[in-house]
Amino acid sequence: MYISYNKYQLFGKIILLTIIVLLAALFAYYRPPVNFNNAPIVGIILLIVIWVLLIYALTIMILQLLFFPKAVEINRIDHALTVHYLFQHPNIIHITDIAEYLTTRLITKSTNYEGILLHVKSGRKYLFTNGNLSNYNPVQSFLDDCKINFSGHEKFNNILYFVSFFRYK
Repeated sequence: MYISYNKYQLFGKIILLTIIVLLAALFAYYRPPVNFNNAPIVGIILLIVIWVLLIYALTIMILQLLFFPKAVEINRIDHALTVHYLFQHPNIIHITDIAEYLTTRLITKSTNYEGILLHVKSGRKYLFTNGNLSNYNPVQSFLDDCKINFSGHEKFNNILYFVSFFRYK
């Protein structure tokens, strides 16, 4: 069984990133005259805060596009999951490599996505939610059918997930 990506999240992030990069390029190309000599300090601080928040949001979106699974293939015969990414080779996770799974919630500005966080024995984590997949429920039922240890609920943290991805590659 093949579970594909959430098309609204994937294409929405790509379109938003494209628009923001184009606007930043236009801003950099035309360089509007800005005089900070007579500007109020509150305005300058507000401008800096807006740029920092924008860069943070862009960084998180890019990391999510690169490192969140975009598809999962469930192989019930071999008892394995094949996790597909946007720009990386697929990872095959055998049932014997899985330590546990937990429920989690991915909170975005527009929606809260329910899902599962899969922990493998090497320490790496895999996130399967309705935010990055069209439907994560078949993955959860596959794990239940294979008698994988369910360990409750874990609060999702973007930073810890990305650290897990790089540390245990």
